[in-house]
Amino acid sequence: MDLPIADGPVVYICFPNVQGRCKKCLHFVTTRPKEVHPTRNATWRLMRMVSAWAAHAPATQIAAIYEISDSTVRHYDKEVLKADLAPPDLDHLRTLLVDEKAVRRGHNYVTIVLNGDTGELLYMAEGKKSEVLDRFFEQLSSDQKASIEAVGIDRSGAYQSSIQENLPGAAIVYDRFHLMMNLHQAVDQVRREQWREASEQDRSVIKGSRFLLLAHAENLSETGEKKLEALLRANKGLSMAYQLKEQFKGIFQYQKQGWAL
Repeated sequence: MDLPIADGPVVYICFPNVQGRCKKCLHFVTTRPKEVHPTRNATWRLMRMVSAWAAHAPATQIAAIYEISDSTVRHYDKEVLKADLAPPDLDHLRTLLVDEKAVRRGHNYVTIVLNGDTGELLYMAEGKKSEVLDRFFEQLSSDQKASIEAVGIDRSGAYQSSIQENLPGAAIVYDRFHLMMNLHQAVDQVRREQWREASEQDRSVIKGSRFLLLAHAENLSETGEKKLEALLRANKGLSMAYQLKEQFKGIFQYQKQGWAL
């Protein structure tokens, strides 16, 4: 198959080929023109066009355009990326970003390692255990490991143990999303404790305050702002927890390292 012409269907091309028999393994080998993929019945031109679209549209839509299946779109994209992308540069790495990503239903995950400075994908493998990340570090030389200063991860203990073992000199940086999630859990814990200790009158002020305490201040309505102000004035414990949460969130707005000192 080759590229479609105008609004027509996919074009099928015919070409002469040479088939020979290997004297060593006794298998028949078919020689194809370089413009045709060695094992798939498609030209590299078609496959590269499908791959280019795959970066911008769902496989189902691309399949409808080129009259191929969804799985064929994904196979073409994979083959083109394997052929055209240079191997990742593992020299002079300064920071890494490590995370897990669900790839299909049933809690099937892959571990992904990115260059924290450029965003380049360095490694991807099935699973999310420490040994999966260990296999990436096994590819690195001692000098390549020594250049890594920091690794950003979520709160997964599996990744942390692998990093500590393989990169003992690198700092571990937890990502903002999970830190804020942990902080919200702490604020909500304070809210529950204050509820249990409060009098009947004070409970009426705390009741229904979870959203007020955890929401972004800019997302609150005028009524919500007034309720939050009344709540923080009435309860010292909640006021302290809320202020600490807001101050911590503000750190991520700093543009210079010295601002945090």
